[in-house]
Amino acid sequence: MNAGKPCSQGDAALKLTFYIAGSGFFSRAARANLDALVAELGAGTDIEVEIVDVTQAPEVALAKGIFTTPALIANLGSAQLRFIGDLSQREKVLGALRQAL
Repeated sequence: MNAGKPCSQGDAALKLTFYIAGSGFFSRAARANLDALVAELGAGTDIEVEIVDVTQAPEVALAKGIFTTPALIANLGSAQLRFIGDLSQREKVLGALRQAL
């Protein structure tokens, strides 16, 4: 899922990897919060979003050191930010992402 300007795989200014566990209430709430964050941040920003369901691909989460879900990893070139939880504190997450961009 890309928001803002189109970008090819791997060259986004901001790559978000979102780890969830299944499709339960907390995963759905966190996904809705992620969608809102991307929509708000997306204007003029190249964003690539990858969703990883750890119930389907636990080895991917373990390889990245993800032991709690929901979790968001934001890769900005060589910098990386990690957010744990349902992303409901949207202003804090947006502030951190904007500052890193």
